[in-house]
Amino acid sequence: MNRERSSAAARAGMVAELQRTVAGLPDAIGAALSAVPREDFLPAEIPVELAYADKPVTLAVGDDGFPLSTASQPTMVAAMLEQLAAEPGDRILEIGTASGYNAALLQHLVGADGRVFSVEIDPSLAAAAETRLRELGLPVDVHVGDGWDGLPAAAPFDRIIATVGVFDLSPRWLDQLREGGTLVAPLWLRPGIELSVRFSKTDGVLVGRSAVHCAFLRLRGEHAGPDSYRSITDSQFATCEGLSAERLDTLRTLLATTPTTEPVPTLSEHWFATLALHDPRAIQVFTLADPVDIAFGLLDADQHSLVLIGGDGLRSYGGPSARDELIIALAQRHPVDPAQLTITATPIAHPEPPSPDSESTVTIVRRHFRYTIEEGR
Repeated sequence: MNRERSSAAARAGMVAELQRTVAGLPDAIGAALSAVPREDFLPAEIPVELAYADKPVTLAVGDDGFPLSTASQPTMVAAMLEQLAAEPGDRILEIGTASGYNAALLQHLVGADGRVFSVEIDPSLAAAAETRLRELGLPVDVHVGDGWDGLPAAAPFDRIIATVGVFDLSPRWLDQLREGGTLVAPLWLRPGIELSVRFSKTDGVLVGRSAVHCAFLRLRGEHAGPDSYRSITDSQFATCEGLSAERLDTLRTLLATTPTTEPVPTLSEHWFATLALHDPRAIQVFTLADPVDIAFGLLDADQHSLVLIGGDGLRSYGGPSARDELIIALAQRHPVDPAQLTITATPIAHPEPPSPDSESTVTIVRRHFRYTIEEGR
């Protein structure tokens, strides 16, 4: 009884905090969060107060010690549910069941007349989630499989939500989404730009006009995309587009030298997202420490030049080109607010559109979709 009371109190506190931090959180989502006990979907050793803290919880770990699956932090859960805007009676497909907590919330939102289907690649996670959902009397259909394939036997869906990060959208999700339906997915666009995007299906194209910064574990399986993080040393790794073995060796060589340090120039709120969106040479370097040190900058491997901005200033390694280009970009580029982007995902099979007139429009081509990113909504 004491645990039930403490759970109810902690849950009420979490919902109250989310109502303060997630702008315009709909009452229906608040009610679902209030109804579903998050601790029931987490490992038994997690105390109630941590179950309702605004932190992700690791559910499964790989042989290398890195997480394979997590329960997302509540603010991200609430933000994506707001993007999805599920309604009573909807048919919803979830990609990535994990603990089953998000599926439980979805079932509350669609009600008795709606259906929630969830696909999980890990059989043990799927079985555990299905057990928890049944114990709570929630009729979610949990399936073991590769979420990339969707669930064609149950299609079409009014809404699809992916709770794993993706390098490219699955064409099967587009096929299984009804015309006018909504797809929400955490999309990796560039290093430092992973956005939960709300897409609407219009004439076979996905148009996204709501984007929220996020950080998700990547989709598992053969469609995960290229490895985004490369090891520099045992305690240091980096993420950068096109970081080939040769460029990685150049990066290691540069970081082994003594940099020139100067004060950090004035930075806008979204300076690195702006840089990364327009320049694929943008780089993040992570140094394992407590806390983890993250530096952001530009790698000009052809000129053996690197610049990084971190807690101890602006550091230049090798030649001056990266530093000079970064300073120019910071001075000239208008900061990009991800919330104000329009992201259009067009199947590669469609005719290629004319080249954009504006420098503010960026096109990223992946295997299955062409992503046109425009400032303004």
